[in-house]
Amino acid sequence: MSCRIAAHHSPAPTAFVDEVARVLEPGVTLAFEDNVSPADDDLDAFLNDVERLRDPTHVRSHAVADCIEWLEGAGFTVETASVASKRIAFGEWVANVDASAERRERIAAAFEAPPGAAERFEFAREGGRIESFANLKLLVKATR
Repeated sequence: MSCRIAAHHSPAPTAFVDEVARVLEPGVTLAFEDNVSPADDDLDAFLNDVERLRDPTHVRSHAVADCIEWLEGAGFTVETASVASKRIAFGEWVANVDASAERRERIAAAFEAPPGAAERFEFAREGGRIESFANLKLLVKATR
């Protein structure tokens, strides 16, 4: 079974993971991928605020440790877990949600971020405007 970039839309992530565990037979492997946030509170708040501004269906990107804890708590054995960085083109990212020009400006303005965000999320700017950034993805292979 696979779950790809969806869990951050769930208002009850532990219930989500518990339900996945419930429907999987023992021995089945789960491939799990989702956006995650850094452990730093300020960077976590920045990321989740920007994501919700862009997409109101975004509930929360969680820390890696939280995701692993939920999986193990639901009876999964986490075999591998790694975090990848994926470069996101800002223009395409906001176009995917059909954001109005005014909302695009608010999202771009939100990239005037807390200290450390530009480095952690690898901001690329041109003419003072955000052009791209790196999003963090957790990739997990777990067996129930």
